[in-house]
Amino acid sequence: MDDQPPPEFRIHQTAQENLSHDNPPQRSFDEEMKEDVTKDCPGWNNPDVKKTYVIPPTFPDIPVNRDNKGERTEKYFYDILTEFGEKTKQPMIVVHSCEFKELVQCFEKGTNFAKSYWLKGEHDFVIIHRTCGVIFFQVKAALKTAGAYTKAVQQINKDQDSLTATMKRLSLKEDQGKIEEEMTKYPGFAVMPNCSRQLAGNRTGCFKEDCKTADAFDKWWKANIVRRGNPEFSQKMYELMVIRFAAPLMTSCLQSVVLDNTYKRLIKLTKDQLSIMTRDCPKQYIMGPAGSGKTWLLMEKANQLARIKSNERILIMCFNRPLSKYLAKEFHRFPNVSVKTFVSLLLGIKGGMTSLNGLSEDEKKKLVFDCVKKLPQVTNSKYKYEHVFVDEGQDMFGIWIDLVDLLHMDSDDDRRYKWVFFDNNQNVQIMG
Repeated sequence: MDDQPPPEFRIHQTAQENLSHDNPPQRSFDEEMKEDVTKDCPGWNNPDVKKTYVIPPTFPDIPVNRDNKGERTEKYFYDILTEFGEKTKQPMIVVHSCEFKELVQCFEKGTNFAKSYWLKGEHDFVIIHRTCGVIFFQVKAALKTAGAYTKAVQQINKDQDSLTATMKRLSLKEDQGKIEEEMTKYPGFAVMPNCSRQLAGNRTGCFKEDCKTADAFDKWWKANIVRRGNPEFSQKMYELMVIRFAAPLMTSCLQSVVLDNTYKRLIKLTKDQLSIMTRDCPKQYIMGPAGSGKTWLLMEKANQLARIKSNERILIMCFNRPLSKYLAKEFHRFPNVSVKTFVSLLLGIKGGMTSLNGLSEDEKKKLVFDCVKKLPQVTNSKYKYEHVFVDEGQDMFGIWIDLVDLLHMDSDDDRRYKWVFFDNNQNVQIMG
């Protein structure tokens, strides 16, 4: 495949020419982004690799306390695309839920006056395919086509307009006239997995029969995507589209700025912190020095779970009482969250004791051992939690890890979190 775009359609890099960087020096923004994508999607820019990469790699948890028909329909299509890509070895990157914001200029009819406005929205799914180009999908959960189909088409038009605006912004002046023609090669489709093709009539889209299985979607794909192809979709254009749509959602991309809802302020996350949050590994042991953001990470993830899994119990355990009081205050509005100190848990499980005062170190360790031995015999669910978060792990004693394992109701069928944080003298890092 030609590594260079055709001479009549040249693209500038997506941002400033160079970034200050110690090793190597003077790397372009595009090079920085491509390297970050490679960390999560090895081989993505190798034309010989026939593989599908899905971003994010898992579908976000769906809240149980609200009408989520739309999200469940998106998850259904997410699973179909994933299975289809893996089964047929499609050389593509699938991006789910990608927001866009482009400043668009349009000229008033009959004048040379340009009016600017912000074009904002969200791409449900964007596929960057090595040979077929960019494909947009807007998913609707409706059983009938009428209004939902019209809305999906309107959103697809916005998807394509945003891409056109992006290309105009990144292109050389002499290329501007050719961009509208270029953009016609990138199709968009309404996806309605709950609406039959019979009800859809002669409308163009992907309907119930088309995405019933990965095989059915493969048949639809060949009829609607492969046959039109995009032979001019070069390696350069492929990389540019990956940087435009996929790179901003990768776990390792530069730094992320997130809104801390607790303090109503912006916090900059380091690469390691961002990786821990977005990698979304259910079981993690995380080390870092004081001030590296461990407690913030714990609070942010626990808060997220408390909102979307309101029927599941969450334990936050720490060692110091001042921290436990602070955490209890922050989570007081969530009845499914329990904040306890390590000692209060031990006293509750053991029974008959009010404090550890006067106990030797060996006696304290024996108390933990006794609690570990007793806990499996407790028949009620008082000490059982779907999700467990531990802060200040370095201050615990005895076989406390075994105790945490018993408190945590692990499951092979559900995503249940157990995050344990320790202090050390290094940067925040994932132990395992």
